[in-house]
Amino acid sequence: MVRIMPLLLASSVCVAQELPALNATELFKSLTSCTSVDLGSWNHPTKSLLIQKGAKLEKVQLCNNKRYPVFYVDFPYDPQGQTKDYFLPLYSEMKKANGGWPYSFVATSDNTIISVKYGKKSMNVEYEMYKP
Repeated sequence: MVRIMPLLLASSVCVAQELPALNATELFKSLTSCTSVDLGSWNHPTKSLLIQKGAKLEKVQLCNNKRYPVFYVDFPYDPQGQTKDYFLPLYSEMKKANGGWPYSFVATSDNTIISVKYGKKSMNVEYEMYKP
């Protein structure tokens, strides 16, 4: 068992080095014409919801002709950890707040992109890691 641990540690370091920078991720390769909003004057149900859920909203960009929001957020939990208790209810409430349109979160404290799309009775959540 002792011999396996250094190997696992070394392989996790190698994986981390292969992560793309944020602007080189699949999400950002697919986005066009992103503009940042002024958080002080921007009022939207998604902003209120994120604040209510204890997320620190750092930045918002509207991309693809202002139809695809990217929320830069510091969440109180790991996006791949507390999914059942925190994130799945958040995604459900975001559907209503964002009118059912897809969006992405950039979880800045976890170096994770979370892209959420909705069907009539389904939800698709994809994760992408990036290099800080």
